[in-house]
Amino acid sequence: MIRRGLIVWVVTLLLTGLFAPRQAGAKPLVYVTLSSTNIMSNSLSAVAVIDAATHAVVATLPMTWSVTGVAVHPAGIAAYATINRGEVTYQIGGPILVIDSETLAVTDIVAVGMLPGSIVVHPTGTRVYTADYGDAPTPGRLSVVDTASNMLVAYTYLGQAAATVTTHPAGALVYVTDPLSSLLYVIDTKTNAIVTTVPLPWVPWGPGGMRVHPSGTPLYLGAWNEAMALDTTTYSIIGSLPVGAYYLAVNPAGTRLYTTAVVGNLLTVIDTATFSVLAVVDIGRQAGWVAVHPAGTEIYVANGETMTVTVVDAGTLAVAAVVPVMTNPMQIAVSPISCTASTGVRVSGKIEVSGGTASGVALVLRGPGGCSDVAKTDARGRWGLRLPDGDYSVTPLAIGCAFTPATVGFSVSGSDARLASFAGTCS
Repeated sequence: MIRRGLIVWVVTLLLTGLFAPRQAGAKPLVYVTLSSTNIMSNSLSAVAVIDAATHAVVATLPMTWSVTGVAVHPAGIAAYATINRGEVTYQIGGPILVIDSETLAVTDIVAVGMLPGSIVVHPTGTRVYTADYGDAPTPGRLSVVDTASNMLVAYTYLGQAAATVTTHPAGALVYVTDPLSSLLYVIDTKTNAIVTTVPLPWVPWGPGGMRVHPSGTPLYLGAWNEAMALDTTTYSIIGSLPVGAYYLAVNPAGTRLYTTAVVGNLLTVIDTATFSVLAVVDIGRQAGWVAVHPAGTEIYVANGETMTVTVVDAGTLAVAAVVPVMTNPMQIAVSPISCTASTGVRVSGKIEVSGGTASGVALVLRGPGGCSDVAKTDARGRWGLRLPDGDYSVTPLAIGCAFTPATVGFSVSGSDARLASFAGTCS
């Protein structure tokens, strides 16, 4: 629990020995949900796991019912997959499967709402959100799952349907689309209440994919024939492109937006600074869900008709690999690259609160090569990581809290030490 009140966080870098720089962390895994075209069929449904280094399928987890959405914990410890229908106990809703990233085995099942599809993990790693599409007379809703207990802790009913969900990088807001009503719901993560409802232009099949720029604005929305950019302060449309963009992804640097259409075989590359098309890549039949490597070096596209995942080199835009999977690939999520090293400089910090300490605050670390980690404060408000040489940034995040500055950068090199502090308030 987090003590409410003024919080001051201090991070100190301590040299624990000489360190030879190296690439830290394991290679990421690419999780792909596979599903038969009939969502009520239990045949040919699975989660495939691809090694991003070798482009080989290293595991295929058979599923009892049709799997659709997938998301990865920001610390890389688990993946979460949504199922449209479940066993008899889930006939009034649908479950989330929790997959351990070490064993690649299902470790838990969590019941949420009716027809869960899109899924996202909060930047702190403490919550999982699912967009439960609904089925008349049951309306769409946002379900909130606590990742520590794997229990449903809250839900918010929306309009006719809930299709796509994503979070703001700062963690204060969740966005959900209603394709039947052409609405965007903005939800406070502390109260799980609707903050505002934004009317969207009508588009065939409704709004599709949705991602927020790493800086926090704009919010990108996709449709089968249009890509839109919305200001996350005013929610006005500040950019629009007539391209196939039902599925989309943003690279970690925030410089490129990648989109695919509902039908067709094209991957469109958009410059986010000018919101203009840079290139169009032919990647295979029925290009679908798109995701990006955490270092920004590769793009992964689901190809439903050929039952493959196409890997595109982000630098050359050439097809680097075509990975066969068991059946129709639905959604893709990529695990992070860890920054941590077994030896070297220890980075440690503490949350200090007047009258006590704060536990459970997430410290989101980003470093060289697209690496990232999430450290959590313990019962005494302390945390620690060991890091190789390089330049890093750290951002404290806690639901209902605001910190100043929002992010601090620091370097790890030789015997250099840095001191940084955050002050924040929690309501």
